[in-house]
Amino acid sequence: MSFTNVVVITTMKTITIFYAFCRKLSCSAIKSLFVNEGKHGGAASVEAVELIADHVKALNCQLHPDSVEV
Repeated sequence: MSFTNVVVITTMKTITIFYAFCRKLSCSAIKSLFVNEGKHGGAASVEAVELIADHVKALNCQLHPDSVEV
């Protein structure tokens, strides 16, 4: 597991956290990952999308609006 994988996984765990400040930072980090996709070849973006899909399924689509914006 690479450093990027660990960071993406850890960040994904906090996009639905109760604390607004942490949630917004996490969502912003994931958005930045998508915006800067060309810098990492897209592999991290693909992983993030897969993790988001798993997260949405696990929470039965009950997400905070901040998370939905990602």
